[in-house]
Amino acid sequence: MELFLPSGGNVSAGLLRIPKLIRLVRLMKLLKIVRASRILKRWEQQLVLKARCVRRYWCACFAALVVAAAGGGDARVSGLIFAM
Repeated sequence: MELFLPSGGNVSAGLLRIPKLIRLVRLMKLLKIVRASRILKRWEQQLVLKARCVRRYWCACFAALVVAAAGGGDARVSGLIFAM
């Protein structure tokens, strides 16, 4: 199928499909980026949760150590601290 232009030149229909293909490829790239960003966001949320747990663990350890060092703590608490 050929199209005839008013200027006398003719262009095949395949050449007219090239811009559509380029747009389609760009859209596919964009979808890949969106999908990857969702995956990264999910991983980031999981890491934040793990970091919070670690931070709470260390805060609890520090608090127990302070209590044990002050002598006001239970013997079981100070034994747990030094057993770790």
